[in-house]
Amino acid sequence: MSLSGTFLPQYTLLLDNKIRNHRAGYEVVTPLRIDGESVLVLRGWVAAGSSRDVLPEVKTPQGAVKVEGIALDRLPRVLLLEKNPTGKVRQSVDIGEFATQTRLRLRPFFLEQHSPIDDGLQRDWPAPDTGVTMHESYSLQWYSFAVATVALFVVLSFRRVAPR
Repeated sequence: MSLSGTFLPQYTLLLDNKIRNHRAGYEVVTPLRIDGESVLVLRGWVAAGSSRDVLPEVKTPQGAVKVEGIALDRLPRVLLLEKNPTGKVRQSVDIGEFATQTRLRLRPFFLEQHSPIDDGLQRDWPAPDTGVTMHESYSLQWYSFAVATVALFVVLSFRRVAPR
């Protein structure tokens, strides 16, 4: 998907506790204004500083930009510690709540940016979890039960015959 518009840096959010290469940081979300509406763009990752009190500087391009990426219907949900989060740093962002707080008309999806823009953010997005490892674990478990059942059948099917 490709969108053209202007970023609204005053509404930039930092999604906390995002790990890349064993370093803590933030994922940057900024609305992109498009013809009276806006789309929340997941722009990339920035490393956290040595102190949580000092937020990293996020460079946002001025003027019209073209952003290419993948449309996401939602972001992965995390444990939310507060009911209606406010402020620049959050655990997650809900489109409806954010639209209410900012009075922006938001389209009902996120755009995960893949196009290069000179902003210093890393865009090495983790691959989506397809859940295959869970199914592999279940199959290993059931094959183990089958082998154990056959082994028990063989061992228990031989009876000792007592001499008469």
